[in-house]
Amino acid sequence: MEINSIKDLIDALEQLGEPEDGYTRFFRGHSNAEKYKLEPSIYREDNKYYHNEDNIIRDAIINNPDEFSDEDTLFDTLVKLQHYGYPTRLLDLTSNPLVAAYFTVCNFDNHGEIIIFDIPNNDIKYFDSDTVSILSAISLRKSDFSINIDKTFLKVQSLCAQADFLTAMFPGFNLTTISLGFKNAVEKNLDYQSSIPFSENRIKELEKEVKRVTNDETNIVFVNERSLEIFSKTCDKAVAANFLLRKDGLTLKDAVSFGDGVNDYDLITQTGLGFAMENSIYRLLEKLSDTEIIESNKSDGMAKKVREIFNL
Repeated sequence: MEINSIKDLIDALEQLGEPEDGYTRFFRGHSNAEKYKLEPSIYREDNKYYHNEDNIIRDAIINNPDEFSDEDTLFDTLVKLQHYGYPTRLLDLTSNPLVAAYFTVCNFDNHGEIIIFDIPNNDIKYFDSDTVSILSAISLRKSDFSINIDKTFLKVQSLCAQADFLTAMFPGFNLTTISLGFKNAVEKNLDYQSSIPFSENRIKELEKEVKRVTNDETNIVFVNERSLEIFSKTCDKAVAANFLLRKDGLTLKDAVSFGDGVNDYDLITQTGLGFAMENSIYRLLEKLSDTEIIESNKSDGMAKKVREIFNL
């Protein structure tokens, strides 16, 4: 549909009608319909900027310290960089069709276009959501970063640590030749993740042996990327907190909890209010998709949330 005036735009929107229930409408304007693609600036020009995205962000902060604050989230930083014309992974949309129309006519030498999005409300995330935090954090990873590779790497590290623990605790515990060779190869190449001989079958075999020796009676979790905890399945932070609360006639539902490690999962999910820190290990954030993410420990996120909850 060709639009030559504001009246044409209004008529077009009336003809289109309102979005379906459960959807919200957004707009984006392109001043050159033939040239501009629907993609964030970091991916344009054959990924010229994408492979250096993490350095672009860090250099901008270092070279313009007065423009950024320690209180800024990474998403805040990306928004500011977008505003100043840096290539980012953000793509601007607006709920106002007139704003989109303005960007459409910025260049009178070309035919512009207005692109309309009807987005399910369940897919719309606010600035403080865990989804936004995680996607923003990816911008500081190297371009060859793979979530699947990192997940596998952490799992292999966990299994190797478990095997070391069991070897020390149970003199009769011995790995098969294949698993022992795999474990040694992993530990030899810990600083070179891409060269670790990952094999799903080998990982499963090592995991099976560890569970066999413990009779699957222990919880083995990463507190963070470099700290592993092994404890009885009958004991965790939620059990301990409940024990202490009962002394005062309270329950977990009367408590507020905060956490940043996988060992905090039970506590966060069982208390009346539970929050994950922005600096949490990503494995915890993946398990807490519906939990509010607050500012990091470095930014006193817990203290700020306590003041907010109790009106201090």
